Amino acid sequence: MNAINSNFDLNRLILQGESKPQYVEEMWQLSPDWMNFKYERVPTAVYQQEVVYGLIRDLAKPDGRLLAVGSHSDPCAYALKNSGWHIDLVDPADNGIDLATAWQDETHYPRGKYDVVFSNSVMEHVPDDLEFIQQICQYLAPGGYAFLTVDYKEGWRAGDPKPAPDCRLYSAESLAYVFSTIPSGFTLLGQPRYFLSSPHFTFDSVTYGFALISFQRD
Repeated sequence: MNAINSNFDLNRLILQGESKPQYVEEMWQLSPDWMNFKYERVPTAVYQQEVVYGLIRDLAKPDGRLLAVGSHSDPCAYALKNSGWHIDLVDPADNGIDLATAWQDETHYPRGKYDVVFSNSVMEHVPDDLEFIQQICQYLAPGGYAFLTVDYKEGWRAGDPKPAPDCRLYSAESLAYVFSTIPSGFTLLGQPRYFLSSPHFTFDSVTYGFALISFQRD
């Protein structure tokens, strides 16, 4: 069992309307094209990027090094990049680099050096999500934060309806298993508390919500 920092409450469902207005305004100023893109296509999903942006602004040191895994069309990643943060992007649609390629390139993507690694609605698309979590852990510097959002539907099981691009949706049960695979030397930022809520996002005729996964390297 990982240690838990009870001063945080960052392993939970993401709620609409919880984004800090000043950070949402910053994102519109710094990444207007991608914010417009998201609000035109998925207006009830973009708040997950807004929440992660706020967490990074609140918790990361300004001179820190960031890694965005799955950065394409993510206004959080581009707002940070355009405001001068040192951020490395991983996305085939952005720079031809996927995580497997980055993993082999320690010169440009050094392991153990990132103050924040974040990934918004990516892990559900990855065939081996447990390997994905292990790689995220290894990229973090001591004291570094990981913030991941995932597609969530309580009670979902393999074989249930899911969006075509997803390998899976997550539930409280499956996230508990994901947490159990995080190695020692990492602290969860709050007690996991995923519970039934009213899903509010529909894609491919499936209605679901979004969950936040947060931990820190000791």
